[in-house]
Amino acid sequence: MAVGILLVGGFGTRLKPLTDESPKPMLPVAGLPVTEHQILAAKKAGIHTLVLATSLTACGAGQNAATRNITQVTDGVEVTITENGSKIRILNMLLVATETGDAVLVGTIVNQGAEADQLLGIAVGGNQATLTGERLLKQNAPVRFEGDSANAKAVFFGVTPVAGRHVKLSIGFARAGMVTAEVIIRDKRDDYKNITSGTVSASPDSQLPE
Repeated sequence: MAVGILLVGGFGTRLKPLTDESPKPMLPVAGLPVTEHQILAAKKAGIHTLVLATSLTACGAGQNAATRNITQVTDGVEVTITENGSKIRILNMLLVATETGDAVLVGTIVNQGAEADQLLGIAVGGNQATLTGERLLKQNAPVRFEGDSANAKAVFFGVTPVAGRHVKLSIGFARAGMVTAEVIIRDKRDDYKNITSGTVSASPDSQLPE
């Protein structure tokens, strides 16, 4: 079995100002983080096990390096909301740019709290997503945007998204309130090649009880 190693550490000082807000390994190139291009190339070359070397010792940054604060390697954002006694987890959230100029939400929302909550809306700037499908967040019943087990859909129609950019996504809940996170826009390829701007149906009890 072939094993590979990728050097993904470093401050990227020679790439400033591109690396002012994003670490060098996650800089978008042609709609994908540069590290993902490397991983896909290794996979095509028959390498099935990769080690990511993230040491910063050669950068002279030491314990104060900004990349030490990164807690997630995947593209999708993860957030936990604990406002008003809630516990809602947002997992692997990102947007996918379609060929029709729309942006489609990908990710999962799980209510781990004792009381049900409800998804009220999703927005980027002044643009509100069109929501279809499940909005009621029952305890430990995931609301999934895209994928084989998707039960919800959120689409920003006609916003002409640019793959590789980051945008501020705001999600509102009836009990947990509002949360804002910066998410990446991916292009429609690889795992996201089958994403469309279609709709999904909601369950009959997709509203909070009065």
